Amino acid sequence: MLTRPLPLKHFKPKDSPDYWVLKRPDLLPFLREMRKHFRLFVWTAGLQSYADPILDWIEEDDNFFERRYYRESCFTTPTGQYVKDLRNLAGVEL
Repeated sequence: MLTRPLPLKHFKPKDSPDYWVLKRPDLLPFLREMRKHFRLFVWTAGLQSYADPILDWIEEDDNFFERRYYRESCFTTPTGQYVKDLRNLAGVEL
């Protein structure tokens, strides 16, 4: 049972349908703890214009993600699936 309301935000990107986003309970404490131990990156097959507003909202009070990768960093299979190409991490010290 949730004891507090979930943070909810409405987004309306230009030239896209609007959508609602919920932050999972304890997302921010989790990211704060993980940041102590790991370098955090986000990689989504979503478009940057879609993902940035959500990530900016998550990071509005804190910077968690060292880098952001989007659909532009993926390659498309012949069946239209987006695959994250790990070669994009070449030169990034992990």
